[in-house]
Amino acid sequence: MYNLRKIISICLLVAGVGVSAQKVYDIHPVPQEQVKTEGTCRFTPTVTVVAEKAIDMPTMARATEVLREHGIKAVFAKKAIKGSATIYLGVNGSKGVADKAAKKLALKRDIFGNKKFDRHILSLTSDKGLAKLVILGENTNAVFFGLASLEQMLDNGNDNLQCVNIYDYADIKDRGVIEGYYGMPYSVAVTKDLLHFMMRNKMNSYMYGAKSDAYHSQYWDKPYPSTLTDEQKSMGCFTADNMKEICEVSAATKVNFIWAIHPGKAFTGNDDNVIDRIIGKFELMHDLGVRQFAVFVDDVGVPTDAPTLALNAKRLTDLQNAMDKKWNFKGAVPADTLKPLHFVPQLYAYGWEKPQTRVNFYKALSNTPHKTQVYITGKATWSVPNNTDLNVIETDFGRGVAWWWNYPCNDNADAWTFPANMYSNFVDMPSIESNSTLPKHLEHCASLLSNPMQQGEIAKIPLFSIADYAWNNSEFNSVESWKAALPAVVGKQFAPALESVIPYLRINDPEEFGAMVNAYKNGGDASQLKAVLENIAKNCKFLNGMKYSSIKELSLFHEDICPWILKLGATAQVVNELMDIAAMSQTDAEKQARYDAVAAKAKALTNAPEYSVLALEGMGGGIGKQIYNVEFAKKYLTPFVSYLLEKANPQSDKK
Repeated sequence: MYNLRKIISICLLVAGVGVSAQKVYDIHPVPQEQVKTEGTCRFTPTVTVVAEKAIDMPTMARATEVLREHGIKAVFAKKAIKGSATIYLGVNGSKGVADKAAKKLALKRDIFGNKKFDRHILSLTSDKGLAKLVILGENTNAVFFGLASLEQMLDNGNDNLQCVNIYDYADIKDRGVIEGYYGMPYSVAVTKDLLHFMMRNKMNSYMYGAKSDAYHSQYWDKPYPSTLTDEQKSMGCFTADNMKEICEVSAATKVNFIWAIHPGKAFTGNDDNVIDRIIGKFELMHDLGVRQFAVFVDDVGVPTDAPTLALNAKRLTDLQNAMDKKWNFKGAVPADTLKPLHFVPQLYAYGWEKPQTRVNFYKALSNTPHKTQVYITGKATWSVPNNTDLNVIETDFGRGVAWWWNYPCNDNADAWTFPANMYSNFVDMPSIESNSTLPKHLEHCASLLSNPMQQGEIAKIPLFSIADYAWNNSEFNSVESWKAALPAVVGKQFAPALESVIPYLRINDPEEFGAMVNAYKNGGDASQLKAVLENIAKNCKFLNGMKYSSIKELSLFHEDICPWILKLGATAQVVNELMDIAAMSQTDAEKQARYDAVAAKAKALTNAPEYSVLALEGMGGGIGKQIYNVEFAKKYLTPFVSYLLEKANPQSDKK
């Protein structure tokens, strides 16, 4: 079902000079180190998979899936079978079959001694021409991430694969999504697709705290309903079964689904039973499959008095302790235990308050359990992750914090979308400093979660680059990562067309296009400009073909991007027609009629329902619907429509 990797052709590259420069395979997230070794090999139609005892069922299922999607059948056995390629999956230091195979290959093990995350080795060697693959991880989850690299290696084909040793790990522990924007929650289908996408890109955390989900906020202590009214469906509500289904996909993809509760001011209010009420809701969610929880108390006012700050910390501590007592007791069934609590505090953007107020706030939280992760957005709500802000809070708090990253969030620009490369998006997004960049080494950041666009499928493009950065800070390249993201998201067939139109979906459309527009206004030849517009219209029409794709990911992507693509294609056609009319003779009797028809099309660009998106505004009991006409290209293309309506208007000529 999730088979876009099968249609992506990724080039096999020759190693450069020196180990650090080697790029044997084009893999994303970019591995920490690849070392080309001697020979090539092939995978047989049936591959023997030898898994150690520590390798869990989701990892074995993932190995089966990766092989199946590349036309290979997996057969699990206790040892290699003659005439078959072999895959060994195991844990470092286990003395199991994979560990012994790694020892025989003399693979260096120093990565297992560093303070990084999801550490693993992938070694592909030739056994008389047959592939012998060893994936050795610090645990079964690390092996799972190694299979994501194998998936991309097999995109080159099953034969004549270059032998290689890959030594890999993540720079940041928790990498993923925090669905915390103000707007329509993602549908079940989109959420499940995002979980699979994140799995393929080595992301491991999906925190759900949709502001417009009433059972996250307004009815935070009530169970999710078993059925929905039509109005609830129109507001993106979930049923209990929906949540259970998402949790099942989360377990299969090894992306932790972290369900967040938003008790608001009740968390520090007069109700002494608030922790019991939260635990009661957590019990309901635990029954649905949730194994990690979060508490949000953002956007309800920042407490500054000492008693409330102390109560805030006490209740956070009491909650973590109550969770441990109920689910993490000695002898608990491992599958029922909980991962540590996550907490989004009232003061998440520390620049809102005076320095002493900030110090008091985080000092008060400093004695809460160290395993509880506390989130910030930096100095400001829309800050780009940076070491200065992390160090400021770490100094006050006494330990590292996690980062809620409001990128590529568009809940403050609902009509816009941000599918360009990361640094171009920074220029376009209204609340981000245009010259922002990411540090080569993000220090003491326990978690990096992206609060994405309301269009979850379009958001996969920037999420791909976030995964790249979170895995390997120093090797991140904004443009290269973006170019790799497009085929990973929409496949090789649609990627070129999407790449060609994205510059015009930006707020700041290309300067080259602006130069053509200015040349035309100054009496220049319109042929080059018309060719560009015809190409835009053609590619938009081609991209609309995703609607009919048998690949679910593509049809979902089309649902998200459709209003922008339809409007961009129509805008390009309107501009071309207006330029034709402007060039017509004043005595041409058809000019007025043609102009009136095109002017009607131009007017429709601003009010036709097919060019609009639905957004939800507010939280808790104050949620309302809002319709936005989508926007793009505000520098040149959109103003050019207004210019041409005036220039081509026959009535203007008579004034």
